[in-house]
Amino acid sequence: LAPTLALWFKQSQGTVSDWDPKGNASISITPFAGATAGNSDFAEYSDSVLGNSCDRIHNTNDVVPHAWTSKTIKEIPDLYSSIGLSLNFAEKVLIDEIAALAKDYKQINNSNPFTFPLNKEYDSFIEQVDYQHVKSYPTYFKVRELITVIDHGGKK
Repeated sequence: LAPTLALWFKQSQGTVSDWDPKGNASISITPFAGATAGNSDFAEYSDSVLGNSCDRIHNTNDVVPHAWTSKTIKEIPDLYSSIGLSLNFAEKVLIDEIAALAKDYKQINNSNPFTFPLNKEYDSFIEQVDYQHVKSYPTYFKVRELITVIDHGGKK
């Protein structure tokens, strides 16, 4: 939702009746781990308005950014196959059905993907999903260290 909200801020900026009537604010967005916000027309429009002020970051092993584009949805069942994790038959059929419904959805551009390593300690598909979607981002960006420093009043 954050990129869509940033788009609204950018569109309404500089109008008399909205939040920034003089257009002084600088708008930039760094969305993490998101599914698509809309179809290809919406993504292209968003890209044309936000341009380089949108810096989308996502983990290539995260299921959520794969959501709602038919091509990337079909990649989900094999995301963790290299460590022996897969979906059962019914789950694969469900993924195929969702992919058929996805039609023209598209991610916004300005993408900066990274690949977080799979963790063999998580021995079910859903545990790996949680690890890749919830735990990978703060680990990758070392947010835990920053939070620890803040929690200790700036002292390690």
